Amino acid sequence: VKAETASFDLKNRVLTLPILKVTSADIMDMMTGHEVGHALWTLMEEWFKAIEEEKIHKQILNIVEDARIEKKIKRKYPGIVKSFIKGYKELAADGFFGHKAPDMQMPLIDRINLHAKMGWTGNIPFGDDEQWAVDAVAGVETFEDTKRVAKMLQMDYVESEQFKNDDFGDEFGQSRMDGGEEYDIPESDDTGDAFETTRESSEPDPEDFDGSTTDDLMDDEFDTESTFEDKKKELADTKADEYVYIKLPKPDLKRIIIPFKECDKLYGYMDKAYRPVYGQNEASVVSHISNTADEFAKFRRDSQKIINYMVKEFERRKAANEHRRVSIAKTGILDVNKLHKYRYDEDLFLKNAIMPDGKNHG
Repeated sequence: VKAETASFDLKNRVLTLPILKVTSADIMDMMTGHEVGHALWTLMEEWFKAIEEEKIHKQILNIVEDARIEKKIKRKYPGIVKSFIKGYKELAADGFFGHKAPDMQMPLIDRINLHAKMGWTGNIPFGDDEQWAVDAVAGVETFEDTKRVAKMLQMDYVESEQFKNDDFGDEFGQSRMDGGEEYDIPESDDTGDAFETTRESSEPDPEDFDGSTTDDLMDDEFDTESTFEDKKKELADTKADEYVYIKLPKPDLKRIIIPFKECDKLYGYMDKAYRPVYGQNEASVVSHISNTADEFAKFRRDSQKIINYMVKEFERRKAANEHRRVSIAKTGILDVNKLHKYRYDEDLFLKNAIMPDGKNHG
């Protein structure tokens, strides 16, 4: 249908697939498989409860849930794995996840999103201290797992933002963030040179999740997810004619098939109907059937000479072509009918005439 992007209505159970500009079967199969995955394993009540009541950031929840349902659809239909790999690779090449190459400066959630979609073929970098996030997303099986991992990623993101925004002033030694994690801050010398701080990511405890932090994140968007959602709309062909789906009714054969008795009546009616006759001023009763048969017999009789000539010409050309392509080959078998010539003729072997169609005539 004419839609901006593929989607699945969790409430009404309706799968919507747009008319795409692209002709790539891999992208179409990938998008279809993705939405079918939502149809099979994403529950509407649990989804909205996680966002509205548990205050999990929608984009973070969607990234983890996409990873879960895509893993399940690949497991259920192994043949679609290739379409997912090729489809996402094509979209990534076209800038659907942004044109910036993934690096360690990219937020962890964005890198997790790319890794979940493209796998190890995407060559997404992760630090040793971030391996917990990769393993956690790869291990989700239920929606409870999705919520648990989404909370962990959200907590890590909040902590990383606090780390970047905190004003350390002129403090030296150790500083402790609100989350209780300690960071080593090297002392600076009297020259006033700036120092660098690095944060090591550690696996958060989802039991410590505070949903109140979500309000501060509501305006935050993750580049790979928001860019992908925006770029997907460009795939839709809004100028294409919308497909019309119809259901053929059950045929009523009694109204479709004409009984033979009625055909016999029609035959008799046509055979005795009046029709104009060439050379006569008034219509006459002429047998349509017999008259048509007579006309056909006359046409065939008049055309027989030219038809016979054309058939003869065809056979002559066919025979000439076959004769031109015939080759003679010796078999190595003595021809007993030529043995009496052995004193004056050395050609005493049988020969085969090889026809172009593979027939051998000895």
